[in-house]
Amino acid sequence: MNDEKLMSTKEVSEYLGIAVSTLLLYRTMETGPAYIKMRRLVRYRKSEVDAWLEAQISPRIKYNSFAIIRWTYENCSGSLLMY
Repeated sequence: MNDEKLMSTKEVSEYLGIAVSTLLLYRTMETGPAYIKMRRLVRYRKSEVDAWLEAQISPRIKYNSFAIIRWTYENCSGSLLMY
């Protein structure tokens, strides 16, 4: 059995910085973090919440975490390029 502390819906919403209603919507749509339901009681494992959060990271951010944005002077458009 896992000795990890279980978090309430309110604790998870505070941890993620989202409204409780948003977390409930995610649960209804089955798009949020995995949860444990014991009759009417819903709890989340922190490791599951963290895994779900990690899975939400855009591949562009995940694989370019050290990207440098620089202003290009080579062209006159003045566009920003991501390196």
